[in-house]
Amino acid sequence: MIAPAWPAAAGAPRLHALLAQWVAYLRAEVFPGGCFVASTSAEYGHRTGRVADAVRALKREWLDLLEREPGDRGRRRPGRGGVPDRRLPGGRQHPS
Repeated sequence: MIAPAWPAAAGAPRLHALLAQWVAYLRAEVFPGGCFVASTSAEYGHRTGRVADAVRALKREWLDLLEREPGDRGRRRPGRGGVPDRRLPGGRQHPS
C-alpha cells in the first residue's frame, strides 16, 4: 500500500494517495476480514507477548505515517535511505 503512494508529492497529496491505496487494498479483499492491521489489532489488542507487541507496533507505525504526512515535505522514501523511525521491529527496513 505504501510503495505505490510514495511518488505522490509530500504532504496532503501523499496522505490522499496513502488512503486511496488503503481503500483499494480493502476492496481487493487481500485478507479475510478486511484490513490485516485492523483485524489483528482487534484480536491481539488485549493480549500480551511478542506477537501482540508486534501487532501494536505495526498499527502505530501506520498511524504515525498518516499523522505526520501532512506536515512532511521532502522526506526520503522508506527503505531507500529513509528515516530510522520507519524500521520494523527487529530493525528490518520497511518494504517499499
